[in-house]
Amino acid sequence: MELLRLILATQIERDWSLDALDAKEVFLALRSDAGGDALLSEAVEAVLGRFSRPALDRGPNTYAIDSRRVARFLAEQIFASEGSRPWPVSEFLAALQATMPPQLQLDDIGDLENWRSKAIPQSLVRDMAYVSTPIDSQQLFTPSGVSAESTLLNPLSRSALPHEPRARMRHMFEARSRWTAAELQPFFEDLVDVDDMLLESGDVQAQTTVKKAVDSWLLKFGRGVKGAGSEVVYSSRIN
Repeated sequence: MELLRLILATQIERDWSLDALDAKEVFLALRSDAGGDALLSEAVEAVLGRFSRPALDRGPNTYAIDSRRVARFLAEQIFASEGSRPWPVSEFLAALQATMPPQLQLDDIGDLENWRSKAIPQSLVRDMAYVSTPIDSQQLFTPSGVSAESTLLNPLSRSALPHEPRARMRHMFEARSRWTAAELQPFFEDLVDVDDMLLESGDVQAQTTVKKAVDSWLLKFGRGVKGAGSEVVYSSRIN
């Protein structure tokens, strides 16, 4: 992350476009001594590859910084900083905005409508936290869910979950006794043979493929009942 911050500081200093960072130009600007050239070049490529998207229409080896990728990485760091303790949405957003580089601020991050309980499965933290509420938990399964002010984010990283569907489903039901299929879907995407880039872009066919897989696992491992609205709420049937 320090190298990314250094790249972004240099971007401001050199007045580069965030949508057209030339990897070679970045490397030359950061180079401090000949002995570290090879390692620095590789590190710059790695950081740009992780936090950017190729911008080949702007030139070869050119990248556009992806603010959401940066924000997701910072969210992971925030959750990891205090173990599994639940975060009130307002506290999490304050921490995220405080660590986000100023030129990468996302306008929609601070909109509390995007942090209602029902919106979390489409949010930045969709596969790294699940919701609970200090008020009546039944409200989570109403059509409107609960407001951002009443939503708690509970860290649960998908990357730390078991790799077998049954074991993962068991883990999810141990974390919380009831889920909707929409809430579970982000935590199972990596178990389905679909392209990550398509999922990240919101491709409908990729999302449908994951939904069908999750629905099939819920038929095996879950027991569904209609919630307060028309949505089905699942509890575990795993012995």
